[in-house]
Amino acid sequence: MSIYKFDRDQNEITPIPSTTFAELDMKEDELQACLKSQIGAISPHTLVIAEKFKFSAWIDSNREIDLLGIDEEANFVVIELKRTEDGRHMELQSLRYAAMISNFTFDKAAEIYQEFLKKEKGEDIEPDYARGELLSYLKWEGEPREDEFGQGVKIVLASAGFSPELTTTVMWLIDNSQIDISCVKIVPHKLDEQILLDVQPVIPTPDAKDYQVSVKEKRQKERESRKSRKTYDLTIDGNPVVQELPVNRLMWRLVKEIYDRDVGLDTVERALNNQSATKYEKYEGKFNSEEVKTRIMKKDRAGKRPRTRRFFCQEEQLFHIGDYTFVLSNGWTGDQARDALRDFQKELPKWKIESSLLTGES
Repeated sequence: MSIYKFDRDQNEITPIPSTTFAELDMKEDELQACLKSQIGAISPHTLVIAEKFKFSAWIDSNREIDLLGIDEEANFVVIELKRTEDGRHMELQSLRYAAMISNFTFDKAAEIYQEFLKKEKGEDIEPDYARGELLSYLKWEGEPREDEFGQGVKIVLASAGFSPELTTTVMWLIDNSQIDISCVKIVPHKLDEQILLDVQPVIPTPDAKDYQVSVKEKRQKERESRKSRKTYDLTIDGNPVVQELPVNRLMWRLVKEIYDRDVGLDTVERALNNQSATKYEKYEGKFNSEEVKTRIMKKDRAGKRPRTRRFFCQEEQLFHIGDYTFVLSNGWTGDQARDALRDFQKELPKWKIESSLLTGES
């Protein structure tokens, strides 16, 4: 989009041509100094606590964070600036920086801020002055809340332009991780002797940001839900076989133990035949995974949810018992698995099969 000059007297608008920072002979340090005092232009609600920050661990390196900030929710904000029109490799640099500061404490941030303020003011300041300023900014009274401080790191990339490789990487990070990363495009324009900056968020766009936040929250809840799924252990003869497995994997592992001990197909079938739904299928002959899937799909009438998804039918999950290929269902409720475990206990009393599924523990 262009920037226009509006002439009210003539009732017309005139486009103001864009230029480049190179043509303006404007260095990155100059751009950085400009944005440092008006950081809200590219990162709203942010307090800058360091400029050109270099880790002590990087004493032999030229790598440094352009601007380091804290937002109102006590998250660190890594800000990287480039005057180029492709952004170069700033997304990779910023990820490294974000990882390096992710374990910084409130006291470390206050120490960094103290040094920054001393340089800005050009004079010594009172000890713990920055600490008080930081507490005030976060609206914390008295003492820092360490359990709330630095729980996240935001990344802001500001450049005159971004290459497709960079934007693709950023979009992938947004879609596949919890990283909060944004791209802000800064395009200079020259009007007579004035320099105008067109500052526009590129990723995420304002319209998409709320949507992306809701998608992230949904995915986070799904991850938490998966983590909260109950898991169980299995012991045979008092020896632990597996721990922390969901019920379907627990049942497959039990059948695997029986298979490895060469007990026989009849024992497995007797224990599983009492279930209300078919929990296994067997085919006469020795077949590989693709051949088994073909036979399973022959019973798939609707075709909307392939029956192969309902069985452990990968190559390493199949059982070849005698003259048969045996495939176990992966759809087990807790009650079905408990009943099957009790039936296996009856069939194999000497094995002393036990599981936390039977005791209600997880």
